[in-house]
Amino acid sequence: MLVVYALNVSDISEAQLGDSIKSIPEPIKENIMTTYDRLMEKWKLEGELIGMQKERAEGKAKVILNLFDEGFQTPRIAKIVEMREQEVVTILKDKGMLK
Repeated sequence: MLVVYALNVSDISEAQLGDSIKSIPEPIKENIMTTYDRLMEKWKLEGELIGMQKERAEGKAKVILNLFDEGFQTPRIAKIVEMREQEVVTILKDKGMLK
């Protein structure tokens, strides 16, 4: 992991990086790539989770707006979508539905 960090913060050119990688013994190189692969998988999963959370939040916001359009009051909307009333009010204000 330190190697990945060092590569990200250093001013090594691509050519120098290639030469450096060639000089690393094969077992260490495999370990570096395994660590890199694990990090990439972790970041990919974290990105997917963030995307799902964003979609869920956008879905809840649509439900909140629709319920408000149908005449539901904010306490009832909050109970339906399982959020605090202040969060519902904030979403409605952000969407220009409340002042």
